[in-house]
Amino acid sequence: MGFRRITLSNFKTFGKEVDVSLGGLNVLIGANAAGKSNFIRAFEFLRDLGKDGLDAAVFQQGDVDFLSNMEIGRSSPFSLRVEMDLPSVPASVVDYHGGFLEQRITGVTYSLKLALNEGRPRPLEEALHESFSMFERQTADNMPGSIFERDLGQGELSVSAVDGTVRSVTTRVPVDLLNLRTDWIAPNLTGFKLEGGGLLVNKAPFFPRELICDVGIFDVQSTPAL
Repeated sequence: MGFRRITLSNFKTFGKEVDVSLGGLNVLIGANAAGKSNFIRAFEFLRDLGKDGLDAAVFQQGDVDFLSNMEIGRSSPFSLRVEMDLPSVPASVVDYHGGFLEQRITGVTYSLKLALNEGRPRPLEEALHESFSMFERQTADNMPGSIFERDLGQGELSVSAVDGTVRSVTTRVPVDLLNLRTDWIAPNLTGFKLEGGGLLVNKAPFFPRELICDVGIFDVQSTPAL
């Protein structure tokens, strides 16, 4: 599993939008106070959003005044966008013709925009897009106990929320599943209100929160040898 890209604006050191492509191994090099640690803090913030919700995540960054860029302050929204590649993470399963279908997530794109000019941060826009593979698994008739697996192709799930309310849920499956409903992948939450600091990444039932909650974050400081 890995982050492929991150885009930030109005977050600590990063005032104007910064867009960084990431690889398997990424090394940050720069002078003191250049923003290296704050770049790591962005991933901590994302993890805390999924783990604890919006209010707690902002508090753990030192509250709104320490979340936003010092020069911009609360006048402009905070925005975050990440893209992730995943090693086929199992997500949803449904019975199908004596066997079952399995959805395995292979990629996630998540974006969030927050208004900071009020008493507490307020979600303006949020979007979650999942790419997934779909597999059919059946027991082989002539080999009891053996499982036959067939890759049916790629599908997509897109969910958006505006002002804390889910506005759209769109699911595309790779094949005609004989009128099988797709709400086993994602229920239709259109109109659902994400209250109490809730976000798609910590409230949506179809999103495996461990994808971001279990991300390991290490800020290593080197010490010159004496």
